[in-house]
Parts: sequence; structure tokens; C-alpha cells
Amino acid sequence: MVQGDIKTIRNKPKEVNDIVSEDESFRYEEILEYNLSERAFKMLGEAESLIDDGYVPLYLLSDPEIYEAERIKVFASSWNFLAHESEIPYPGDYVVRYIEQTPLIVVRGEDNKIRVFLNACPHKGREFVKAEIGNTSHIRCPYHGFVYNTKGKLVGCPVQKHAIGDVINYNDFNMYRVNVEIYKGFIFANLDPKPKNDLSTFLGDFKFYFDLVSNRSEAGLSFTNPQRWVVPFNWKAAADNFAGDIYHAFTAHATGYALFPKETIKANTVLTGLQVDAGNGHGIAFSRIIDSPQWYGNWWPELIRKAKNTLTESEYKFWVKYSTSTIIGNVFPNFGFLNAGMPFKGGSTAEAIAPILTFRVWNPISHDKTQIWNWFAIENDAPEDLKKYSYLAYQHSFTANGVFEEDDMENWITQTHAGNSMLKLKLAEKVGEYKPLIDVGAPGNVQSYPSDIGSMSFWRELVNKLLE
Repeated sequence: MVQGDIKTIRNKPKEVNDIVSEDESFRYEEILEYNLSERAFKMLGEAESLIDDGYVPLYLLSDPEIYEAERIKVFASSWNFLAHESEIPYPGDYVVRYIEQTPLIVVRGEDNKIRVFLNACPHKGREFVKAEIGNTSHIRCPYHGFVYNTKGKLVGCPVQKHAIGDVINYNDFNMYRVNVEIYKGFIFANLDPKPKNDLSTFLGDFKFYFDLVSNRSEAGLSFTNPQRWVVPFNWKAAADNFAGDIYHAFTAHATGYALFPKETIKANTVLTGLQVDAGNGHGIAFSRIIDSPQWYGNWWPELIRKAKNTLTESEYKFWVKYSTSTIIGNVFPNFGFLNAGMPFKGGSTAEAIAPILTFRVWNPISHDKTQIWNWFAIENDAPEDLKKYSYLAYQHSFTANGVFEEDDMENWITQTHAGNSMLKLKLAEKVGEYKPLIDVGAPGNVQSYPSDIGSMSFWRELVNKLLE
């Protein structure tokens, strides 16, 4: 039983049959409304026009009122990534996660079904799960002792006949359930009880690209527990970057790339990379500096054969041709991922480079502060030496003290700081604007490297949602 930080136990309390209900309603009918002020409406109208012309107003990064609108109009009504199924593999497993400041419990029920609940007791709103990972058969609120099963049903409370009696609607005490859908093991939630679209529609053409990192082996992926840290930047700076900005790599990450064996870096092949606007604000980019997908050809050639059985024919052809070095993408609004080769030790050969796969959420805390949630992931059937060295490469490059991560954080912090300027500035995100779209046998709008097409897709979707 989970009660605050008290150790989980597996003894199941006696259930009271007349309290348990099979009702799985949301228990709330709508999300909060947010009406834009005249000032914010004017700013967003200007932003909409500027984005159509290839500009992004810098105030979108740091304005507190824009952020307050995002809380309701973006995060409360979008599909937000919370966890991966591998984090809660057994009945009773749970993790605590957040959409912006909304605390949630992701739990695999005793019936093996995954549900998401608000981490707040329906009696007086106390957050009742304090331990952020564990296994339990029941959840107990530390405030008044109300006990719930993993379906979110009230099954008992102290002196229940005197407290609840026979007249009160017991469903009023059931946990607040949140809409949840799963794609390839990735668990998404939407706070809106009546979302405008389902997860598949929301992902749209991006599913083609997301499969390239999530569906390469029938064994599936395994996630570590997330690493978390707080950084003083606005979440949108990171989302803009991961929506397809590979152009910064050889400048911002020059120190990191100095660790790579020189013969593995073929700078001219970078120009054969791709940038993609996949629709709905999702963006992704691919670079080519070697001849094998993300160095897997060196470490695990069998994965390239395995992927032929799990990816569609067009996905597989695209993967082996275009995504040979780095894949970097962002699912709108704030779910990023990176698949790339990174150094795990000093050396002068390609054997010093191992592929890494990291997923991250840029969870906003305020208009100028973000908590980064960062997971390491790898295929379950990967060779043990690859698992070891891939994790080392991940630790050295894209964690809180990683060489590459520190470069990015400095960029995002200074962008946010500049966004506090009293000047009305517009950023010219016009790189590649002159280029025609190209057909590479994949969905979305595609341009050759370098291009800001994925970043502009993010900003366009953001402003559209804020103006809805």
C-alpha cells in the first residue's frame, strides 16, 4: 500500500463491496478556461503574422503572460508523454509524473491495464503518493486514510459507516482518471476529458519517423529511471532545438566533436541530411556523417536486419539511407529524443563511439525555469557490451553534466535571458527558406540540411493553439 513515503506492502485490505464501483468516468467535465488579455491577444496576432513571414518574436520565449496561456491552451489540451511501459512492467507498478504542474500517477492495475490518475485525493485534494516509483495493490491517502485500488476505486475509509453512510454517492470519492493512450509502448496522457483528436491523429505523419527509434526490434525498448534537473530557461528553447536543429552541432558542440576520431567525421556528408516538418508542430532532422545507421553497423549489425521485419518497407529504406548518424526530433509540445553516436572513451578509432538513444521532456516550472526529464533507452535484446558502452556514452554526452548537454543548456539559458529584453525583437528563423521541398519517399514537408523548417512548424502550431 502506498501512503506518503511509507514502504509499499502487498497485503490487500478487505474491500467493502458496496463502495467499490465499476464506474471509470473522468469525474470532471472540462479543463479550466483561459481568456487571453487584450495585450496577449495582440502579441499573438503579431506573432502569427511574423511566423508566416519566417520570423519568431523573441518575446514568445520569456513573456510570463504567454506562459500562463500555454498552461491551459497547450499543455492541458495536448497529448503529453509521461512514461514508457517498461518502467511499469508488472501489475501494481506505478510512477509519479507531471504535466506542467499537474501531478499524475501512472499505474499498471491488477488487471494489467495502464491508467493515469490525478495525484490528488478526491476528498480534500491532498497529494497522496509521495514515493515517485514503486509497486502497490492499493493507495492510501495519508490525510484521512481513504484507500483506493489500482483502478482508482474507493475501497474503504476509517469509520466508513459514520463518515460516508448509505446516502452519499460513493463515485464522488473515486480517483480522478485522465485520458491515456499508448503508442509502441510510449504512454501519453491528455488532461482534456474530451480531446479534440486521438493520439494516432495527433502524431499523424510523425508516426513514420517515430517508428525509426521506437520500433526497430520486436523485443521493444527498455527505459532507465529518469534523471531530472532544473535549469533557468524557457521550455520552448529546447523544443525549438530538438524540432530539427542539427545546424548548430559543429559550432555549439565543437568541443564535444573534438573527442570523435577524425576519420569518423565526414563533414561533406552532413549536407546530405534532411529537416522535416511532420505536421501538428512535430519536427525532426537527420544527418549523415558516416555510412551506417547510428553506428549500429559497428556494434550490432543484427539490428539492421531486425528492423527490416518491424519497420514498414518505406520506413526501413528511409532509415538505412538517411538516418546514418543522428536523429533528433520533438513531439509537440515538449517531448524530445536523440539517437546518435557518442564517445564513451578516448580513442582514435570508431570503436570509441557507441550509439545512444535518449528521450526527454522539457517540463515547464515557470516562464523562465524548466525541469528536464531525461531517460536512457535501448532495445531489450541488444548485446550486453553495447548496453554497457551505450550507457557510458550517454552519461558522458547528454546528461546533466554531459559535454554536449552543457553546450545546449548555455544556449537555452542565454536565449531566455535575451527574451526579457524591453525591445520588440524578431528572430529570423529563415535558414533554408529559399530551398524547394524534396521527395524522399517519406511524409511531411522535407528540405535538405540546413533548414529551420521543423522549428517553424513548432512555433506555428504553438501560436495556433494559443489563439484557439
